[in-house]
Amino acid sequence: MVEVVVSGLALTLTPIELLFILLLSALAALCALAAGTLAFVSRDRCHRTWPLAAVFIILAILAMARIVGAFGVFTVVPVARAIFLPLLFLIAPLLLWFGRSMLVVRPTFDANQWGHVVPAVVVLAVFVVMYGDQDGLGALMRRAVGDGLGVEVRIVDVLRVTYWLFFVHWTAYGAAVVRAQTLGSADRRRFFSGMDEAAERRMRYVLLFVTVPWVSLVVQYTVSSMGYPQTLEPGASLFRIACLGAFAVYAIRETWIFEVTEQERAHPEPLPRYRRSGLDAAAMARIAARLDNVMGQDRLYRRSTLTLRDLSDAIRVTENHISETLNAHLGASFFDYVNGWRVREAEALLTTTDRTVLDILLEVGFNARSTFNAAFRKHTGMTPTVYRRAGAAAPG
Repeated sequence: MVEVVVSGLALTLTPIELLFILLLSALAALCALAAGTLAFVSRDRCHRTWPLAAVFIILAILAMARIVGAFGVFTVVPVARAIFLPLLFLIAPLLLWFGRSMLVVRPTFDANQWGHVVPAVVVLAVFVVMYGDQDGLGALMRRAVGDGLGVEVRIVDVLRVTYWLFFVHWTAYGAAVVRAQTLGSADRRRFFSGMDEAAERRMRYVLLFVTVPWVSLVVQYTVSSMGYPQTLEPGASLFRIACLGAFAVYAIRETWIFEVTEQERAHPEPLPRYRRSGLDAAAMARIAARLDNVMGQDRLYRRSTLTLRDLSDAIRVTENHISETLNAHLGASFFDYVNGWRVREAEALLTTTDRTVLDILLEVGFNARSTFNAAFRKHTGMTPTVYRRAGAAAPG
């Protein structure tokens, strides 16, 4: 046992309890630093970093709650417990706002958006009553619910139900974030000729931020329902602390991922959905010929930031008509169509020059090696290195 004295208050802790207090203190400091780093960014980025900064503030508060709880603060001031579960209910909406901020340059938050905080407000009201006046209004509330259900309702029962509601709440919002990111990626492929590497990285970051805690909750609740051994609790807590600490460090080091990209500047509003305009086969064939002509002669595909709007301006055909021609007549998305031209030139350069793969992919219009490799493999069935080797081995 270890005796710790803070402000004249002596507390006896086991070594494992002391370790957790130290780790939680470090986590709280990291989260506070991450929140500060995200809050004080340039004005053109703060609109997309503030939701994540708020998440880190909440995580810092929750980490400190475990520390002050070990020193008996909640025994002296029980109502202080009321704030922590409502804070958990705020994390998922904040992550959803954060995910949506990655899809447009200037997201707006109207009155309907603030409806997402209603669950947190309701839980806060319930817990203020429950902890603030346990023998008065709290007892009356539990008795009223118990009479309706026909069972006795205890504080621990309210806590257990609230945690399950939080799990469902997190799952629903997690699915919404994944869906938003998936649709955002699909929209970019309709309108952009290349996936910006920074955009891809932050998409993965958002999904990781949502998925890891959700999986942790699934495992914990599943094992708990099967007779969760208390000896596993320290390991589960250490895992969550490590994950949150890693997220905080990443946010501190990688603030550049929140910069507004050229692709987003090209489409500052949510990207429009493709709709058929009723072009006949002859009209689509004429548009396809004009597309092939401008791509072959002017080599527009060499622009890494080429967008559907650029192509529309080049051949004086609406974006909607180009989209319909590509999808219905050529059977390809804008992303695949442009990358097909890039890959064809890359094939020629790989077999007729000794330039590096990196030089070639940049010249033909790709801006990321991962995107180039994926597109090349899709169109040729092999990697650029294997293709070059096969070309060198071919006779003649």
